[in-house]
Amino acid sequence: MSLNEGKISITSVGDDPYIELSNNLQSYLVPKTKDFLFFLLKYSLWAFVLIKLATSGLGFILKNGQAIYSTANAGKAFFDHHSGQLTNRINRVSSAPTNVSMVLTGIGLAVFLFSCYVFANHLNQGITLGYMLVFIFTAIQFVFLFSVYLLFLSLFGKIKWLRALFGFIFLYSMLYLAADVSLFSLNGMHVKHGIGMLTDGGISQFFSNLKFTQLSKTELALYLAIIFVSILISVVMVWFAEFRLQRSHFKHSLKHSLAIALTGLLVIYFIQHLSTNYLNQKQIITYEQHHPLGVSFFDAQEYIVSFNAQAKPFERLDKAPEVSQNLQQNNIQNIYLFIFESIREDVVNEEVTPHLLQFKQNSWQFEQAVASGNATHYGWYSIINARQPFYLERYVKLSDKKGSVPLQLFKQLGYRINVYSAKDLSYLQSNQTMFGQDLTLFDYLSPHPDMSPPEHDRRTLDELLNDIKTKHQQTKNLNIVFLDSSHYPYRWNAAEIEEIQPYQGTPAEGTDLSHAKRIIKKDKTPIFNRYKNSIKYMDSLFGEMIDGIEKFGLSQQSMIIAVGDHGQQFMEHGYMLHGFTLYNEDIKVPLYFQGPDITAKLDSKVASHVDIMPTILDYVGVDVAPIQEIDGRSLFLADENNFKLTSVAGEQNTPATFVLSSTKWKLHFRTDQNNPAGFNKIYITAITDQDDVAH
Repeated sequence: MSLNEGKISITSVGDDPYIELSNNLQSYLVPKTKDFLFFLLKYSLWAFVLIKLATSGLGFILKNGQAIYSTANAGKAFFDHHSGQLTNRINRVSSAPTNVSMVLTGIGLAVFLFSCYVFANHLNQGITLGYMLVFIFTAIQFVFLFSVYLLFLSLFGKIKWLRALFGFIFLYSMLYLAADVSLFSLNGMHVKHGIGMLTDGGISQFFSNLKFTQLSKTELALYLAIIFVSILISVVMVWFAEFRLQRSHFKHSLKHSLAIALTGLLVIYFIQHLSTNYLNQKQIITYEQHHPLGVSFFDAQEYIVSFNAQAKPFERLDKAPEVSQNLQQNNIQNIYLFIFESIREDVVNEEVTPHLLQFKQNSWQFEQAVASGNATHYGWYSIINARQPFYLERYVKLSDKKGSVPLQLFKQLGYRINVYSAKDLSYLQSNQTMFGQDLTLFDYLSPHPDMSPPEHDRRTLDELLNDIKTKHQQTKNLNIVFLDSSHYPYRWNAAEIEEIQPYQGTPAEGTDLSHAKRIIKKDKTPIFNRYKNSIKYMDSLFGEMIDGIEKFGLSQQSMIIAVGDHGQQFMEHGYMLHGFTLYNEDIKVPLYFQGPDITAKLDSKVASHVDIMPTILDYVGVDVAPIQEIDGRSLFLADENNFKLTSVAGEQNTPATFVLSSTKWKLHFRTDQNNPAGFNKIYITAITDQDDVAH
């Protein structure tokens, strides 16, 4: 705002049209007569109505004053009587000493302190002052849980079975918190997310989902035994502590407990204020968002900027339009799409993947190829359906899914769809999501007998190699191949590769994740070499397939694509495996195309999972630009806005955290986490370069 030659000049930056002027600028305004009369009439009517209401109310009070006074006195007496009774009862309950088991309190405190140790160690590696401060202000929060436990004992402790029930809930809550913190420190997930994934699709899918974790029968039996034994021990311990060790009880009043809890709040405030000098913003936000209790007085800004936004309404978009093929484009007889489990781009090298490396060097490859999601079911959906995973959960719940639109288009074009899978594709109902509710979009699906992942990979690719030899010359085929050996705990057939040494465990079996994490903290090599050997084994099988395609004369009529479903982390950023973060280790994957007339080159553009099917369709002569049922774009087309979206899968089945990858930058953002599919705000949380360095 400026004053030039007696005139006020105003410049507005942005799109806000509202500017308030003050300081006697009213004199610049000259009201019109009709505006004055309208104003006078409008507010005269309002004044008349208000005066009428006021006089009517005053008349009622004067006429019925004695009755109103009596009613008010009666109401006051009623309130005083019952509020006094309530106050006396609260005083009696809060002041009366309650018998509390010292054994249960001690065990609960010990388990809670263990969870504090795990969480503090996750935020601060090593015994530092920051570690000690985190441990202390999380440990003090035990007094809040204890106060709740004591409240229920004070109210219902005289009923034996309720007393035992509250003791069990108190003790098992401590065990749950310890398990939750341990799982989060391992791979960023919480117990509720793990339970949600295992129970997705109902009880009928539980064992299928559990099998997909690829935990050995020994591990599964051990975990189930731990759960069962912990419940049994908790029940026995509560019964014994409450009814057999009564001499170990101590008296404690609710009033004292509340006083301690209030004191605890003050101590937490003081320690967290002191901790701000020893914790960075990321550590504070991790504490606030992921500690099971997370009492916080920190004033950390968890985002750079926010703005209002709304999600688009969910649309099915799973019915393919009618398309025609440009026969002048090419005559591709076979398409081979190899989907590797958990393979990150930086392990494609001469030591680990000599065959894939040679394939890469002769392929159209991308400097920035990213997964559309950081977990398997997101990867499958994005690759096969060419859709972003944002509405995957809603789509899965439909009872009449038609499946992948790209597969429907290939069926229109006369391609047989053959699925050769070492994976159990029923995981989280992915088979119905990809191939339709009635599983009619494939012409062939390989069997899935009970065997190890390396045996599955060998069986699957032997079957594919036999079909390359005997069947693929006669028909047009879209062949989708899912490989599995590089899923944790990373297994391989030692007789088929020259192993990379040293590695933990045996080729057939590795260790549990908690032990693997402890090993990696000391030395990453033994676990990382397990991972490399599993990929090297898959690479050897992939090499056999490429040789078979060449040997049986299919190269000039085939398009071959190799892609990873997501990456894998080995504590580079504080977590194991994948599903929680969006660093390069999690999302940068191999993506290579070979085919007649496809030039081998390194492309600088960003490519992602959702672009694979549109690119293949474009290559065989389908104009994919007007097809709204797919989210991706053909990589043959120029892309002025060259950025790709990746979603986090580990929070819940509707993602709330994302990254946009461009050729130079990565923009991290999240939506309202309480309702990701109906968000009202977007929060920009970080901006990094392509090496994950913040700017």
